[in-house]
Parts: sequence; structure tokens; C-alpha cells
Amino acid sequence: MPELKLTVIEFAICLRPGESFCTHVGMTKVNHRCLGSSLMTAIMTPGLLIVIDLGTSLIKTIYTGRQGQPEPLALRPELVSGILPSQANAQLAEYADDPIRSAVVETNGTVYAVGDFALDLAGRQYHEVSKWAHLTPRLLAILGLVCTQLGLNQGCTATVGLLLPRDELQPPDREARLTAMQQAARAFTFRGMPLSCEVQFKITTEGAGLFTSHAAALNAQGRQANRLDLAVVMGGERNTSLLTYRAGKINPAYSSSDGYGFYKFALQLKQAVGGSVTLPELIQAVAQKRERLRAIGNEVVQLTPHVSRVLEAYASAITDYLQAKLPPGELNVVCGGGALGLIWPQLEQWFRDCDIPAVYVGKTLTGELQQIFSERSDFDPTQTDQMLRFADALGCYRAMSSRLQREQQQQQDKNGLMNAMTVRK
Repeated sequence: MPELKLTVIEFAICLRPGESFCTHVGMTKVNHRCLGSSLMTAIMTPGLLIVIDLGTSLIKTIYTGRQGQPEPLALRPELVSGILPSQANAQLAEYADDPIRSAVVETNGTVYAVGDFALDLAGRQYHEVSKWAHLTPRLLAILGLVCTQLGLNQGCTATVGLLLPRDELQPPDREARLTAMQQAARAFTFRGMPLSCEVQFKITTEGAGLFTSHAAALNAQGRQANRLDLAVVMGGERNTSLLTYRAGKINPAYSSSDGYGFYKFALQLKQAVGGSVTLPELIQAVAQKRERLRAIGNEVVQLTPHVSRVLEAYASAITDYLQAKLPPGELNVVCGGGALGLIWPQLEQWFRDCDIPAVYVGKTLTGELQQIFSERSDFDPTQTDQMLRFADALGCYRAMSSRLQREQQQQQDKNGLMNAMTVRK
């Protein structure tokens, strides 16, 4: 009888959850614990998809939830490296049941505070640098949060979609960066929990999710989107970008990423209101449409007199940009991005005056996002603008999920054909 050989994963399936066994790697004894069913599902099925929109004021993530449906995850981009064990332990003790507030990642001997924890430690905002910069610890934090939410206590296998500006899709060392992130994901700790994640990357252009959803909506109306010129306008904190699609492909002659971001105008607002309020606090207050906020020293800062003036200046800068950049001829436009949501009434009127059909996000994604967020107690349902910031990530999630399902079906059909041929032999 031939010797039966099992891999570590296959052997783990044979045991009951919690039972232990060991293997040897060279001279090193390695202890293992039987994997839970949720981890085995993640490892054995290529169904976990994580799409990350790397915003400079908020990282928006859509991932495959417990029921196989998309779930949202919001993480602030702030990052502090080299934090002390005492700092990490204190935060973990204070927020033991809140992974978002205590996101701590250790990789290659360096400990990072990510998101709200980093903001507590005066973490920096990263407006002018490439979105590739310091991406690894942010990616690991998201992987750790997803594993925590799904109860995957040892790691996962996932396809990770990264949304990046068009001019940052192909840095000279892209493959080396991706390889380094894959290696880091295979061995890191999140909130003190060792994790090993096997990831494959899919890189796509910011705005692609809005494009695919809007094109599908036009097709549903019998408009034949592949024969139309479609423009996607994305406005965020760092910049404003325009992607023009012709016959379903980006037209580089009328695509750019050099429009003003809201950050410049937020600085003007900070100068106008004065006081000790920080820029991240101010941007968040504007996004939440608050009339005032309380700063350090119990100082109350009134925003209303200044916000409308600054937003008008921002709207004027964006319409000037569009006037100079939009292509001639018939055009359909879809807009997105949290910053443009602040000035959508002004932009909607401008498009109407120019006789250009335009929508903000679109009905399909808006309806899906309302459904997704209505079931989440950790998101404020009244903050519609915040919810719509996930639109591009959700659109890309839907497109990537459909593509992965087609590829999986094609592979299954191929395997079935090969098995049938083997049987006939």
C-alpha cells in the first residue's frame, strides 16, 4: 500500500478544532493547532476579496463578510512607527473590545500604531506623498481587522484590490513593492495575535468602480455605454482627478489628476477660524456638517461663518478645472469622492447649466450602500455623505467579484473536462 502523505493543512482537517500536533522544519519543532472551520473555508475557497480605497483622510475598505456579502471597514490613514510596548499595551487594555481604536501592527521588528491610535499619538497626515508610501503597515492593519471581524485567528487567503491614482499605477519598483508586501503579510502580528495571510493583488485605477457601475446603469437604460464618452470626476483631500472613457477604455488625452484637493481649502479654513483646532478635526467637522467644534482647553470654535465661503472657493476651483479639462462633444459624467460630496449642489447646478448629464455616485451604488450600512450599528445612518465615500470601493468590489467568479467557473469547467478525459482513458 503506498504511503499516505498529508500536508499540514490537510492533516489539520482530520483533527477536531483545538487539537494540537507538531511538524519539523529542518531541526526546528513547529507546534500547530487544528484550524477552525472559518479559517479552513478562507484557505480552501478563493472567496475572500478585500478592496481598499487608499484615501488620504479615510481608508475605505469593502471585504467579503461572514454571509458572503460585502461589508464596509473604515480606517484612518494616520501612522506612527516605533511605538513602545507600554504604549501598545495601554491602548489594548483600554480598548480591548475595539480593534479599530487599538490597531497595532508588528512587522519586521517594528511596531506601528494605525488609525485612531496613531491619531491619539499625533500621527501625521500624508497628503503630498505617493499612496505607495508606508502602505505595508496599513495593509497589514486592514488584514488584521478583517481577520478579527471574520474570526480567522490564524490568517486568511485573499485577493486584495488596491485603488490607486492613474499616475501611481506603475511605479518603477512596483513588483518589488508588491512582493515585499506579500512577504510581510505571511508573518506579522495584529494586536498581539500572530497572523499569516496569503494575498494576491489586483491593482486598478481610482474611479474604475464608479465607471463600471455607471456604465451598467446606462446599459440598463438601453444607452449602450461602450459607444458613449463617460467621465469620472473624483475629488478628495489630496487632489481632484478626471478619467475620461471612450469605448470603455481610458482616453489619456482627457484624463488627469492635477486638480486641487480639499486640503488646500481646509488650510484656509483653519486660518480663518483660528484657535488650537487641528486640521484632521476640522476636516472631519466639515464633512459631518457641524456648525462648531470644541478644541483643546474647552475652546469652542464657530465654523458656520467661514465654511460656506471656503466651500464656494473650492467649488469655483473645481468648476474651473472641469471647464479646462473636460473633452468636447456629448458626455455623461459620474462624480465621487468625499470632498466633491461637500459641494455637490454647486456642481450639480454647474453641470445642468452646461447641459451635461451628471450624477453623484449614482442610484445603483447609493442603494447598495444604504442597504449595507443600514445593518451596521458602528456607522451613523444619518451620515449619508460618509457612506457614499465607499462607492468607488464597492463598485470595484462588485466588478472584481464577478471577474473572480467567472475565472473560478472557467477553472472548474476546465478541471471537469480534464477529469472526464481521464475517466474515458
